[in-house]
Amino acid sequence: MERETRKVQKTGKNTLIVSLPKNWVRANGINRGDCLILEYLPEREHMIVRKNIPPHKKSCEVIYQKNESWLVREIVAKYVQGYDTIKAVGLDLWDIRRRMKKDLESILFGVNITEGENFLEISVVGAGASELIDIKDIAEKCCALVSAMIRSLVDGIASRDTRILSAVTEMDDDIDKLVLFARRQLNLMGYETFPTLREFRKVVGYNSLLQKLETMGDCVESVAGHSIKLLDERTTAGNVMVLQDALLKLGKLVDSVRVALSLNERDAANCIVDESIAFLNVQLERLRRALLSTTQKTALLMTNIVESLSMMAQTTKEMGEILLDYLT
Repeated sequence: MERETRKVQKTGKNTLIVSLPKNWVRANGINRGDCLILEYLPEREHMIVRKNIPPHKKSCEVIYQKNESWLVREIVAKYVQGYDTIKAVGLDLWDIRRRMKKDLESILFGVNITEGENFLEISVVGAGASELIDIKDIAEKCCALVSAMIRSLVDGIASRDTRILSAVTEMDDDIDKLVLFARRQLNLMGYETFPTLREFRKVVGYNSLLQKLETMGDCVESVAGHSIKLLDERTTAGNVMVLQDALLKLGKLVDSVRVALSLNERDAANCIVDESIAFLNVQLERLRRALLSTTQKTALLMTNIVESLSMMAQTTKEMGEILLDYLT
């Protein structure tokens, strides 16, 4: 790493200036009138200077060869890799294009999909490095969505309204779309985005947290599906109350994750770990005891729900540990 010393000079009444090293200017093709980007952290003494290069939009083509699922996976992979325009060709049948378009709209965030005679073109809205979104903001949004899913689950069970429980699935789709979008954003980031190793570690932490939130969403969706069948079995009010109580406690844990993430609170993160362990040791045991007084079919449904709740509590524990390791 080259190092040079530059003296700060004053021009005009209040403006301070510093000259740029000649070798760096030549190496980066800096010319008079070019715009430079200055990035700095208020608590640090250094800043990063780089040339403002207009984002280069990447495009690619994917050929329909095997089946629709294969093509969807290929398109999603290109989206995550950072391609701005993806053209899927070889889609001669109208019904295949229609199904593909519907599937992709439910999976991908921030895209426009146009249809041609034998192709679909997927364009990312506002594509480019200048449109990078804060990964922490996405993580907080996913936390809020998981909390909303759990509240809807509790409301649906309390009112025995299967329509509310069915709507939980749509909310899980929103989490999956945001997590895919975050993975795309991470791929678009360059190393120069991170002024310090700590900033890089934080982004690694956010990525790990998003994966855990995706797991939480899948678990809540599973509980919703089994709860619909459980309500059809005319489950006793006592068992329903135990289930609601467990869900409310898990909802509070997810809210605590969001607060700890927003405020960078280590004490809150430690409490999340402790309360998750307590849930695994106490709350789940209450649910397991409730299984003893039910029919065989109801017990099977409750067992599946307990497994999902156990996974959720284990995941909140791991999220607390991620907060401690990377983000506080």
